[in-house]
Amino acid sequence: MISAERVYPFPKSERYPERERIIENLRMLGDRTGNPLVFREVGYPESNPYSDLKEEFARRLSADDLSLARELQAACHRFQVAPIFTDSFHKDNSARRIWEKNLEALDKPSVDYYHTNRLATNFCDSVCGLLKSFVETIDDAQTREDFVPLLVDIPRAFRERNEAGNLKYDLMNDEEKIDVSHEVDRLAGDILKKLEV
Repeated sequence: MISAERVYPFPKSERYPERERIIENLRMLGDRTGNPLVFREVGYPESNPYSDLKEEFARRLSADDLSLARELQAACHRFQVAPIFTDSFHKDNSARRIWEKNLEALDKPSVDYYHTNRLATNFCDSVCGLLKSFVETIDDAQTREDFVPLLVDIPRAFRERNEAGNLKYDLMNDEEKIDVSHEVDRLAGDILKKLEV
């Protein structure tokens, strides 16, 4: 078996009280600065333990392709255990970036947790983009054939752009983004079913 790397937002030894402390830090910062953060889901690493990659990958894939498979596995797990929270900026990413300077007042675990929001474009696209890269660059034809059908499950919001070249996802409201994040979550689960024992 190929040993699974454990990639969680926090070390596995930390449990729920630490997570609750971090969420409270973020909530208090949001309230103090006029940007209330509303946590919809908080995600717990223990709810989605890693499994080993299937043995067939060790036999069929090159070292580079195996590394990309592990990267895809890690992205899927990170996504599935990540929180969903909203703020008062909705579609105004410029104002959000200015507000994020307030994060400097927090400890590193709180800042790291903030950056794992499943609604963040880059965080959602980490699963979709790595899947596309995996399928496009993998040398093994059988593995590529196994993963190609998953490409149709990439949410349209990450496949389509508007006239200005922006992802449709970036123009959605919070509720629509939450729905898309659940689609990405299902996609991540389907990817893991193909990758893991």
